[in-house]
Amino acid sequence: MNTNYPKEIPSNLQEKLNTLDKLDLDAFLREYSSSKKSKPLAFWLLLPLGLHYAYIGRWWLSVAFIFTCGGIAVWWLVDLFRVRQMIGRYNEDLAFALYRKYKG
Repeated sequence: MNTNYPKEIPSNLQEKLNTLDKLDLDAFLREYSSSKKSKPLAFWLLLPLGLHYAYIGRWWLSVAFIFTCGGIAVWWLVDLFRVRQMIGRYNEDLAFALYRKYKG
């Protein structure tokens, strides 16, 4: 049982990862490590222009954020508190998608 999974991977998925063979597990971990997003970088992208949405592939939200000046700063203020959760959710979704890709 491998206990050295990245901490962002949910514990219920970590248990499922133990069912993958070594090659698939290595490929999963490599792809996850290269594709996961950084919370500090997302926070810094939020500060100047609201590019945190583009960072996670939501370009249309990023454009809306910019054109509304961060919802006249209200949206920007809310996202100051939500950016960690958004990136955490993105990384979890990525981990589950990669697991489905390699389990099979």
